[in-house]
Amino acid sequence: MNKELNSLVCKYKVACQELQEINDKIETVNSSEQAITNHFSSASTSTSTTSSKSNRKKEEVDERLDQIICKLKLDVDTVFTKRLAETQATKSAVQSYIDNTIWMLFSRTELQKNTLLFNNDQKRIDDRKCLMKLISTLLEVDQEQDEIKGYTTQLHDWIIHIITIYLRLGGINERKKILELLTTTSNVESWAIPLIQMNIDNMSHASELLDTLDVIFIKPKEWTWTEDDFLAVLDQLAIDYNYSKLVESVDPEKESVDAVLNFSQALRNKLMQAIHRSKNMNSLIKRLAQTITQIAILLIDTIAEKGWQCQEQVDTFLSQLILGFYELKDKGGWFFLPTIPFKALSIDALWLVTVRILRLKNDTPPPWSINQVLDDHLPNITRFQYELNDSQMQGFFMLNCLTNIATCIPSGVDEIGAFNDPKSTLSTCIVAVISYTLFTVAFVDKNLREVFYKDVRDNFGPICKSHPFIISLLFRWTAEHIVIMERMALYLFHSLNLDNWSILKDDLKLLHKLMSSASKAVALNSQQTAQIQLAKYILQHLNYGYTCDSVDHQASKSQPWHSRKMPFLNYDVHEEIAFILLDACQQFQPLPDASAKNTSDNKGAIELVGTVTTVVTTYLPIADQIQLLKSTYDNSINNNSNSGNTASDIINWAWSVAIQLKLYDCPLSPRASDIENSITLPFLKLVLNSYNAVSSSHSALLIYISFMLSVTSRHFLRFESNDGWMKLLVILKRGKPEAVIHAFSEMIPSFVYMHGDDFFNDESLSDFFKHLVELKTDPMLTKAAAKTHKGTDFTGIDIIISSHVWHAHLIDSVSDLMDENGKGFSYVDLVMHSWLKTVFRKADWMWHSGYVSVVDCLCKFAFILYRHGMVFQMLLEEHKRMESTKLLQSASSPRLTRFIKNMVVSDGGPYTSLLTGEWSMLKASKGPGVEQNCHWFSFEVLVMETINEASFRHELCCLITEQLSNSQEHPKPSTDIASVYRLSTQKKPLEYLAIYRWLQHIIVMPVDHPLLPLYLQMFFSLYYLNINDQATLGYVCFNKKSDLTTKLRDYIASVQTYYGQKITTAAAATTTMTKNGDNSFNQQGTSGHTVLNAEVLQQLYYAMWLWLGNGDLSSLMEDIHQLPSHYNIYRLQLCYAKKLESDLPWNQADRYWTDLVDIEQLVQDFLSFSWEGSEKFRTDDITATAAKADDLTSLSTTTRRRLRSIADSSTIEPLPSLVINTPSTSTSTSSIKKKMNLK
Repeated sequence: MNKELNSLVCKYKVACQELQEINDKIETVNSSEQAITNHFSSASTSTSTTSSKSNRKKEEVDERLDQIICKLKLDVDTVFTKRLAETQATKSAVQSYIDNTIWMLFSRTELQKNTLLFNNDQKRIDDRKCLMKLISTLLEVDQEQDEIKGYTTQLHDWIIHIITIYLRLGGINERKKILELLTTTSNVESWAIPLIQMNIDNMSHASELLDTLDVIFIKPKEWTWTEDDFLAVLDQLAIDYNYSKLVESVDPEKESVDAVLNFSQALRNKLMQAIHRSKNMNSLIKRLAQTITQIAILLIDTIAEKGWQCQEQVDTFLSQLILGFYELKDKGGWFFLPTIPFKALSIDALWLVTVRILRLKNDTPPPWSINQVLDDHLPNITRFQYELNDSQMQGFFMLNCLTNIATCIPSGVDEIGAFNDPKSTLSTCIVAVISYTLFTVAFVDKNLREVFYKDVRDNFGPICKSHPFIISLLFRWTAEHIVIMERMALYLFHSLNLDNWSILKDDLKLLHKLMSSASKAVALNSQQTAQIQLAKYILQHLNYGYTCDSVDHQASKSQPWHSRKMPFLNYDVHEEIAFILLDACQQFQPLPDASAKNTSDNKGAIELVGTVTTVVTTYLPIADQIQLLKSTYDNSINNNSNSGNTASDIINWAWSVAIQLKLYDCPLSPRASDIENSITLPFLKLVLNSYNAVSSSHSALLIYISFMLSVTSRHFLRFESNDGWMKLLVILKRGKPEAVIHAFSEMIPSFVYMHGDDFFNDESLSDFFKHLVELKTDPMLTKAAAKTHKGTDFTGIDIIISSHVWHAHLIDSVSDLMDENGKGFSYVDLVMHSWLKTVFRKADWMWHSGYVSVVDCLCKFAFILYRHGMVFQMLLEEHKRMESTKLLQSASSPRLTRFIKNMVVSDGGPYTSLLTGEWSMLKASKGPGVEQNCHWFSFEVLVMETINEASFRHELCCLITEQLSNSQEHPKPSTDIASVYRLSTQKKPLEYLAIYRWLQHIIVMPVDHPLLPLYLQMFFSLYYLNINDQATLGYVCFNKKSDLTTKLRDYIASVQTYYGQKITTAAAATTTMTKNGDNSFNQQGTSGHTVLNAEVLQQLYYAMWLWLGNGDLSSLMEDIHQLPSHYNIYRLQLCYAKKLESDLPWNQADRYWTDLVDIEQLVQDFLSFSWEGSEKFRTDDITATAAKADDLTSLSTTTRRRLRSIADSSTIEPLPSLVINTPSTSTSTSSIKKKMNLK
């Protein structure tokens, strides 16, 4: 100890104490003065009514009191000034002594010039000893922990000043000495943290970190530091940051992994010892545990990056760490178990850790087969349950730890190829044991399940995602404990994603058992209800789709034109589930059996149904099934308690599952064939005319399943001979229309592929098609389509026909029936032609919106697939048929014809046209109808009518020319189109002129319809038609009907505004369409315009708006190239002042402005949409998915994710800057008083 410095510091301490005392007195005087003032103020208020004599006396007392207070304050101020000078003098004396001592150091010049040589000679040793005496003296004084204002702060400043110089003169030993001294005093977090320094750059300096931790946590017998001190020091040490620097500096070619492992082991041990010594310091324990975990993660990452092979050492390191945390239960060690990187452990080490955590016997051998775990040999976890019950708060983290162990095991350990691998077997057992433990704790143990059920339910999600086979085990355990769980069973399975669960045959048996639980019960109890709900949920949510990574190498016999994806669940599973559904329906709504006692009234019904029921009973998939319920086919079936709403719900549910099954892809089923052979036409009629909706729906389901699994649905000839049409009709009317959509979409492409148009030549098709269109409960199957294809505007018939076209397009793409020029046989042509012919079989189809919408759908495909010619010719033939029919009606009986015209609408109205639109006999005027919705169809019809009108337009132009030549009006001659029209030989009304028809349909079109540019192209080609260089047809036709052009101009303005807004939103809309996927292709179609295309359309519509507003254009402008550029001169000249009919666009499809229609996008939307039966043929997706998976794997192996460090370089405070003061020459008390003008 330096006695002189100690004496000076003590004097400074005394001076500070005296100064603090006088400060306290000043505060006392001030507070007393205020109290006295308040007292007299209140007294004055209470005696405000006293006499003047009393007031004078009060003033005298106040004056005297003021004098006393002033005298007292003057005395206190004098003493305060004196004490302040003494304090300043003693402080300066200490500072002067320290400065003189430092100034006399031999190394002082080197420190100032930063040229330290660090020679360990005697002079430098003496310098360090001198400074250490000063430091020891000041720290010894600091240990007294005096709470004197200003004194402690100044003392710490002197200590920091001296230690800063001392550390710069020394090295690792000096840093260690300073740290040892600092551990003897407390509350260092506020001032001494920068003085704790380490110099760690490579593994050679690793011992300094260990020595530092030893000095801080291990060597002190009793800890002086507070918890805040420790936390601040840990920030300063930045252990994980410095550890990361150390291990990254290791060269794997020069140094072995042993050095890193030994250092990591020692570091872990030091920190664990610190945790053991921590008492009532929860924050410190948490920080130390987090640091240990971070070190483990960094170690594992480093080993992987350096390529070291040391699995045994890693197992030892992590196992000891896990067990260390496990034994720290009293200090909250379980909280940190989930953060350990279990994935780095070997399978054998994971098994040992699991055994230890679950408190199993230490000599428990690893199982050699999964059957050891499954066949009632699951371990006894009673001890673990007791421990969990004792530490419920930490139990959540223990269960998370077990979940992490299960999920760290790679997926696929249960696959067939891994059965012979002992590692995979052990992995499977570990996951099974952990899952069983979690299940028992959360759903079986009466003391624990109320605490842990929700967290474990959430934990099963990631476990089952990594290991779907666990779902089978959960299902088995749930069924065993259904009495205890009841509704919790469904609660558990609601949290599981069943998409990756490959359900086993044993699972199917268990499902059947659950569904059969209520077979003989009059009323369901809570347990039976829970069983049925669980089985229903599982069957409803299984993955009945296709896999994305495998192709069925066995070609389909009914659809051999392309390879297929494999279903996620095997074909036999789909078949088994179908028969489970039938059996479930039989439990709740039994079909009558022939063995039942019959009455004379229902004898025929019983005989018909009996054979079918017997076959179902014989071929149910589960061998240990219970006997089916028997009942008679009478009114009593409706009064059965199990056949009311419950039966209806079960059958509706069975339908929803059956429609998901890929029954058409399954091989032919002998069971289904037997049922199919038992279903006769009388039985079908009986079901069709049944008064019992529930029973008939059950029968329809039986017919549907047997139909889809038998040869009846696979071959057209067997379809015909086995009453296929009648079966489809029963399914449609007594079953679910969605099933008809699915079956019809799947079967017809096969029939067409094998038998050409024989199917469409069947007269029964027209009858069945009529039922589809005019179904009372769901016309056009619109509701059914909304269920199967949510978010679209399709009808069910649209889906059926579109699916046929899609399959035909696929067949064409893989066959060699067409050459590169499109010549040859095409299945697309066959399907489209056949469907149009089917529609046209109904003579008045154009008067029914449903049939028109079907033709509209086909017209859309004709447009985007370039089949204009075929549709045009068929519509032309249909138009000729209408005209010939009208002529026959007129020639047969003129009087009768006139009578019919006055009563009802004749075929074609006043003029034969396929576009009837909204025309009806209820309208006041029999004008032309306008099609509001089917714009693809109306475009083709209008093109056809425009072409047919060519000869009449020529006649009309000649009449107009003649009238204009005789007109005397100049310079703008005019003519009356009505008067000219009366001179013509045309019998159709004026309103039926093509130019008016185009305009009428344009103004009702959606602004974003893809065909709108073509509609306007046709209109303006007619509008600017040159009439012998004297006028345009538009000028003559709209001269006295300007209101129509005004409407059109307003409409074009709205379209232009729409695309102006779309320019800024097209990018976002494109992104949304991409995310929506299948929903991008709808009936109206989307323009599919990009931002660039939207801008082009906006400019075009603006130009058209200008065209209609320019009167000179309608009067044949001589040179349109003089117009401004925003008139879009290029488009204008394509449709302006054409004379020859051959120059007009409707005569040749290649002149359509198809560059303004994004046909490629429309085709892509059509081909990528999930039509019925299309998903299984998209085998190209398998390659794309595999490539994407490879990319992700590559990314995960090349880019290693590092967790964010707890501390980094930003938390390390640097050593304070070096300051060496020049010694002061006047530090005596008299000199200070003189400077302050004191006596």
